[in-house]
Amino acid sequence: MYPATHFPGTPLRVRRAVRRAMDAAVVSASKRDDWRVALEAIARYESDCRACPPPEDDLRGMMQLSVGMYDAARRQHLIRDIDYCDRKQAVFIAICYIRSQLEGYAGYGGILRLLERHDRGPGDVLRYWQAHPRATYEEMRPYYHGY
Repeated sequence: MYPATHFPGTPLRVRRAVRRAMDAAVVSASKRDDWRVALEAIARYESDCRACPPPEDDLRGMMQLSVGMYDAARRQHLIRDIDYCDRKQAVFIAICYIRSQLEGYAGYGGILRLLERHDRGPGDVLRYWQAHPRATYEEMRPYYHGY
């Protein structure tokens, strides 16, 4: 489906965090490729894979989630303690958000519904990458629309 099993330039530590978060969220084997590449693209464009980027408004962590999303995950006992610098926790909460599992946040109902959108998420970036397999991270940046 994609030109490679990982999004271009994703560091090993981020790949591991994505894998561990998918394990914790029980992502099915049949959907792992879609989730893995999309989550790596989000991490690359939201924070350049930095575990603790400087806070921007109320956004925190590698996946640039709102403070409220972290609070919702804690209130729902999806996480025990909030750690904005924990890559795995950031990816896990992003998965919960994308799946529409965080109370108070609509989400997208799943990764495929997020990927099919043209106004939000990494879908356009990944479609561009499929059409242009040698494209660099920088060349694809204009096609990323947040999530």
